[in-house]
Amino acid sequence: IHTLPLTLVNLGKIKRVEVINSLKDSKDEYTISEEGKRDKFCYYKVHIRKGQDEQAKFFAKMTSVNTALSVELDSLETKELISVSKKTPYLFRDFPLIGSEKFFFPFILNGFKFNPKDDRDGLLLHSMESVEALENRQFIEEAFELAKDFIKVLIEEKVKNRYVFANSRLPGESWENFSKDWYVGLQTEYRQYLLDLPIVETEESEIANLKNCVVPNFGASDETKKDFYSIVIPFLGQHMVPARSIILSWINALGPSDELELWGHPVNYNLDRFIDDLETIGGIKDLDQIIKGDTSSISWLNKVYQFLIKENQIEHLQKPDIIPTMNGDFKALKELHEEDENSVIPDEILDTLDLLGFKWRDEIIHREIKLPGQNIEKRDLVKASHTINEVLKKESKNKYGVYESDFMKKENAFQILVSLLCNVETLDSIDNLQTLGY
Repeated sequence: IHTLPLTLVNLGKIKRVEVINSLKDSKDEYTISEEGKRDKFCYYKVHIRKGQDEQAKFFAKMTSVNTALSVELDSLETKELISVSKKTPYLFRDFPLIGSEKFFFPFILNGFKFNPKDDRDGLLLHSMESVEALENRQFIEEAFELAKDFIKVLIEEKVKNRYVFANSRLPGESWENFSKDWYVGLQTEYRQYLLDLPIVETEESEIANLKNCVVPNFGASDETKKDFYSIVIPFLGQHMVPARSIILSWINALGPSDELELWGHPVNYNLDRFIDDLETIGGIKDLDQIIKGDTSSISWLNKVYQFLIKENQIEHLQKPDIIPTMNGDFKALKELHEEDENSVIPDEILDTLDLLGFKWRDEIIHREIKLPGQNIEKRDLVKASHTINEVLKKESKNKYGVYESDFMKKENAFQILVSLLCNVETLDSIDNLQTLGY
């Protein structure tokens, strides 16, 4: 019964059907009417009355010599396309070929001269010699060409939910090598056609060409997919991604992972690609040019790290250069230390260490970065004091065999000593200044 509206759309000649249920003493009425036609394109309204309940379903249809394509809409005012239900057969020969629910296609496909299998659960396709299979393949090829024309008109009609056009995964068939190659060729050509069309309703409320957009896609659950989407939007920009309300539909439309390459364009945007892109930024200064609005770069990065930790993607946290140092440059976490929040190193001491040749600001994680639960070696004021003392204590023999300070040989020794004297109370212990003759 649920396919009856589509059957009326495909039959054309029958305008009204009554379904009588003697057991329940009920009668359902289905009436179809044309709601606007131009050339081979037409809108249809199927009015359904079940007792006192009434509803309407709306469809758009386009016809060629041997095939017709149809798609459901929510109404003729808003024109939001509705994806084919999992329970609905994709293939019709006027009446549905029950069992063709996995012959995935962007639209419902009616072949006027289809040669169905004996059980009417699909099409004969996989024989090289069979006349029936050869004809069916020709009809499918015609349907792909018709789909391009259908999409062109639907875009002119300003339909919404255009991800429906992208539903083009391989049908669930028992393929022969030659038949699979044949269909993949059609699929690839069709997808290439879509890339240059304005079919992505973006988060920026514009409609962009598919080739200028990406579909953020990571995670097994819908919740994780949505979280990943929220993470990458500030980085990619709202103009480059589908609207939040349709992101799951777009992920589904792209098809399974082993068919993504058949798009011939990097439409799918996964976690690996995101991390690679982030690593190329180099540091906070350049990231500030990308992350705009109310969210700061540091705040956004913390959300990225929290997401990686939550999803147990520690490898993506450890190896790539995506953690900012105190200087703001990105480095790998495995190369960095964390400042002990209970023993903070004053900037003046970091300046002194820098004068001594210890570039701790390049080796310590930015103070505002949060990496909970990670085992990171710490650096603190005590370690800084000991490091400075080791330099001050170091001596070597001169040509007369007398030990003298290596530190005093430095050109900037006086500058460093002034810095130390200014911060002597801050340091854990500086016990060598008198031995240097100051």
